[in-house]
Amino acid sequence: MNKSSILSDSELAAITHWISSIENIAQFQKKQRIKMAKKCMKLNYKIIGKGCNRIVYELNDQFVIKIAISVLGIENNLYEHLLFKYCPPPIRHYFCPIIEKGEGWIIMKKMMNCVPEGEPFDTKINKMIENLQNGGIEAKDLKRGNMALSKSGEIVLLDYGNFSMPSKGIIYFPRGKCI
Repeated sequence: MNKSSILSDSELAAITHWISSIENIAQFQKKQRIKMAKKCMKLNYKIIGKGCNRIVYELNDQFVIKIAISVLGIENNLYEHLLFKYCPPPIRHYFCPIIEKGEGWIIMKKMMNCVPEGEPFDTKINKMIENLQNGGIEAKDLKRGNMALSKSGEIVLLDYGNFSMPSKGIIYFPRGKCI
């Protein structure tokens, strides 16, 4: 079973039970999968994000948990973990830190400050993209909605589950698709 210093044993059991059923609900639309996940897990946290393949709960003022609602969501969580773990240290600060991981879920640092439009942030984003490319990272789905500002004003990627790092054998090739 998964271990966590943040989640309770009953929360882990509920998440594990949910993840074990994901392949059986692949035919359902996103809204239905979210509704099923909420009903199955009965987590007592606020949902702050609903993607095509994962839902994001606010655990507290420091952490969020991303829980898969599809096979692709499980893969996205795995890719995020691998990228954060194996990316070159000089560019790791661009990735929102992963605190814990389990089968189908990851706990990340909570970052809620949006990246404003215009300068100097456009320049910072372009520099980040250049640094990621130079570090061997192929970034996909790179948009402001998947970024936040750290307390020090640096841009941090919140959603990087479909990035690749071919030099480390981490190549995003999804088995599923968003429905």
